[in-house]
Amino acid sequence: MGVDDPVEYDTTVMRSLPVYHLISREQDVVNSQYIPGTTVGKYTGSDYPWCGTLIYDGEVYDHIHYRARGGYWRYAMGKNMWKFDFSRGHYFQSRDDYGEEYSVKWDKLNFSACIQQGNFLMRGEQGMFESVGFKFFNMVGVESPKTNWVQFRVIDETDESGATQYEGDLWGMYMVIEQMDGRFLDEHRLPDGNLYKMEKEGEIWT
Repeated sequence: MGVDDPVEYDTTVMRSLPVYHLISREQDVVNSQYIPGTTVGKYTGSDYPWCGTLIYDGEVYDHIHYRARGGYWRYAMGKNMWKFDFSRGHYFQSRDDYGEEYSVKWDKLNFSACIQQGNFLMRGEQGMFESVGFKFFNMVGVESPKTNWVQFRVIDETDESGATQYEGDLWGMYMVIEQMDGRFLDEHRLPDGNLYKMEKEGEIWT
């Protein structure tokens, strides 16, 4: 088998991951992520213009808001990343890859798309570089975001499945990345303080 030969996995692999369901209007989902060939819906701000309901682990998080995540490359890769904002008083209870609850609930939820990004041959590797790097940092005492893997389904049409793999509810696998904010400090048992992030001009990620 060559390096570029496709590898197939049966459905049990995907079914081993927890499922996150988003219920939202079809047009809102399309506007938030992309409309091919146009500039409509290509929102580059930091607010959350679109509304829906997220369901996970038997809990319904209604009236959440969402948008595409990222900076300069936000809409560039086809399978975009997502960012969700939860309502005050009904924050998100996430679990790690072993099913254990994180000690602090989240008010933001970040998805990484788990794709190889463009022609950058050493960037991303479907999220593995990022998740392993964060894990190693945490193991040696350098506090870094926690990550876990999920399958994501978007319910915006009547039919669950479509004619091709690009249609239907299943949007595939994503990696969840912990938001670096005050809740990050609490989760990692750090004292209250400021967080700083270095960015290259023109490529700010949000």
